[in-house]
Amino acid sequence: MSNYAYSYNREDFIGRFPTRDAALREALEHLPEQMDSPSDIYVGVVVDADPQATDHAERIIDSMARRAHVDIGEIAVDYLRDVTAEQKRELDSSVAEVIIAWLHQHDLYPAHLGQVRAIAEHHP
Repeated sequence: MSNYAYSYNREDFIGRFPTRDAALREALEHLPEQMDSPSDIYVGVVVDADPQATDHAERIIDSMARRAHVDIGEIAVDYLRDVTAEQKRELDSSVAEVIIAWLHQHDLYPAHLGQVRAIAEHHP
C-alpha cells in the first residue's frame, strides 16, 4: 500500500495519505496558512528506508555453529552444517519479522530516512 505526502517547496514533505488526491486536498486546505503563498504543490509517493532487517540468517547460523564448537568442542563440528538454502530463507524471513516488530515497538523504525519519489507538480 502506498502512502503519499505533499510539499510546497519540493524538499520538505508533509504527512502520509492513502491517495495522491487526499494529499493534494490536505495541501490545498493548508495553503492559506503558508507565509510565502507557494505557487506550486508537489505530491509524491513515500518510499520507506530499508531497515536492514534481512540477510542475517547466514551470520546467525555461522555464529551458532562457532559458539557450539567453542562450548562443546570437536563433537559439534557438524552442527548446522547441513542447513538448506530454503531453511536459511525461512530463518531470514522469521528474523526480519522479529527485527521489524522490535524496531516498531521501540519507535526505531527509520521512517524519517525515507524518500519521496514519483513527484507530481500541481498549480493551485
